[in-house]
Amino acid sequence: MNGSATRLDTGSKWKSLLIAGGVAALASAILGLIEVIIEVNGSMTTGPTPTTVVGWFSLLQNDRLYGLALLGLFEVVMTIVSIFMFIALYSVLRRANEGFALSATAFALVGGAVYLASISTFSMLSLSQKYATASTGDEQSQLLAAGQALLAMYPDTTLNLGLFLWAVGGIVISAVMLQSDLFGKWTAYIGIVANVVGLPGGSLGIVLFSINGLLLMIWLIMVGARLLRLGTSRAAPDTPPAPC
Repeated sequence: MNGSATRLDTGSKWKSLLIAGGVAALASAILGLIEVIIEVNGSMTTGPTPTTVVGWFSLLQNDRLYGLALLGLFEVVMTIVSIFMFIALYSVLRRANEGFALSATAFALVGGAVYLASISTFSMLSLSQKYATASTGDEQSQLLAAGQALLAMYPDTTLNLGLFLWAVGGIVISAVMLQSDLFGKWTAYIGIVANVVGLPGGSLGIVLFSINGLLLMIWLIMVGARLLRLGTSRAAPDTPPAPC
């Protein structure tokens, strides 16, 4: 292993970036847990995921948070927040393998942008609000047709591509962790497995989706805690705090 992999920039701007990345990773894990709680509670109190456009419109009008959670609201926020985590990981891992660290960050950023561009969460919310106030049958029919078109596109190729690219970024950055002694091997291995499972994106079945979500939360917590420790450590540049 290259000795430079153990070096850590200790300037205030780098420490602030590591802290921001650590907070972002932990925030993503917390948001994921909140999403699970909302969806489990909603399924028991409100009912299962709707299968019709009218069902979706009704859900968004009567239990908006549950409906938005099912439509990916929390994933949208987590995707945006994860940008800071990947930039922080690049800053701390670039000495181990700058090319791969940069590639991983680029994959994640492009994947996140593609995902955000394809998500229909707020479009469905807008249609449901218009449907609730529509005054004629023709208006309602048009809104139902628009909603059906959105549902027919989910999960579409673009959305899956975004999730695939983000997962590739997670795999590559986790592999780079194995070349650095700033992160423990368990953090790297869990990150690789979690993101490999997540490669199919929106096409994941319920079992793989659950495994992927659990492993991602564990990985995000480990990464977040480590970044915060690196960002708040006063250790010398060549002697970073021991990895978790």
